[in-house]
Amino acid sequence: MADFCTAALNDLTRFVQLRAGLRYDKNKYLVTPLAAPVPLPISRDDDIVTANLGVSYLLSRQISFGAAWDYSKRTSNAPTADYTRNKAAAFLKVTL
Repeated sequence: MADFCTAALNDLTRFVQLRAGLRYDKNKYLVTPLAAPVPLPISRDDDIVTANLGVSYLLSRQISFGAAWDYSKRTSNAPTADYTRNKAAAFLKVTL
């Protein structure tokens, strides 16, 4: 397994904050199918790339809100293990 990641956080103004991140993972699996008459090991290699962006606005010391986007893509040598995922979110944070 290998992974690399980087992230950045930037205060654009006193009230606006930007976040960004990028990550790469390489996973290797050794799977033995239970249904086979003679279990033979099957290897699976996955490459996963993840990126995210976010922005938040500080309304007061206790209240902030913002939005975030996450992207994930897995490529694999297993035929049904590939996927691409996009997630968007909005949030409200209240600190007491």
